[in-house]
Amino acid sequence: MKKVTACRPKTYKTGCNFKLYPYLSWTSCGGVGIEGAYPLKYIRAFIHRYDIVPTLWINHKTARLCFVQAQSLYYDTFSSVASHEIIPFVWDCWPHFDDKLCKWIARHGVKACIFTSKQAARRIKERIPYLNVLALTEGINLDLYPAGKRLIDRETDLYTFGRQPEYVYNTHFAPLSFLRGGTDKEFKYRLQNSKVTICVPRCDVTPEQTGGQETLTQRYWECMLSRVVIVGRAPKELIDLTGYNPVIDIDMNHLDCQIKDIVGHVTDYQEMIDHNRETALRMGSWDIRMKQVMEWLRGLGYDV
Repeated sequence: MKKVTACRPKTYKTGCNFKLYPYLSWTSCGGVGIEGAYPLKYIRAFIHRYDIVPTLWINHKTARLCFVQAQSLYYDTFSSVASHEIIPFVWDCWPHFDDKLCKWIARHGVKACIFTSKQAARRIKERIPYLNVLALTEGINLDLYPAGKRLIDRETDLYTFGRQPEYVYNTHFAPLSFLRGGTDKEFKYRLQNSKVTICVPRCDVTPEQTGGQETLTQRYWECMLSRVVIVGRAPKELIDLTGYNPVIDIDMNHLDCQIKDIVGHVTDYQEMIDHNRETALRMGSWDIRMKQVMEWLRGLGYDV
């Protein structure tokens, strides 16, 4: 029986280290973790592009759980693939990466794979029937997102961040107070001090990149935990998981009027956003998901 050890993902001083939090949850839930080793900066781009590290021999005592993106698959598994069975936990597995991922799975003898999208898990399972597949929605570190003030006491009317449809950029929201983006520190403060935000799945913004694949990203958990009114479109996986729609469906043709109406009657939405936070606290934690991963791996005969 192989012991599963999680490999700590590469972390950066700037940027979103979203792959770090499931690793930390794995260790906080009792799983074993190790530091990952990554190639030097001057060959990083090469490693991102080419699968040059062969599997030379397989450690018969341990397997490595690696947190990866499909686009950086070779880089994210660099420290483990030569000597260990890899169990990849995959983000952003868009359809145009399927060939790359399937070839890598076959080349390195991958037996089990975890995806943050049911659609991706279904596609890869159809192509590799013997592969053990688990699909989990993304989770979040609950401690990073406090509840913030009541809606009526918040200073900013509308805050947008991340990818947005073109019609959002082309809409004029004056005289509402309106902020965009910001640093990581500014982002968290602005989110909990704003009344309304706009969230749509990435496939609505960049369908050419995602191939129409829809995912429940952590931005929905961020907004629900911060008790901001969400206008946009909820991914089906979020509705299926929570049992309701926590998002107000966006009116693309009258967006300015819709946002102004919500801000003008913002106290009507306090109960809704309180319920959203309670739901996120109950269902959004990475700890819940990593416990599911551990149970699944035990069922496959691994030791965790």
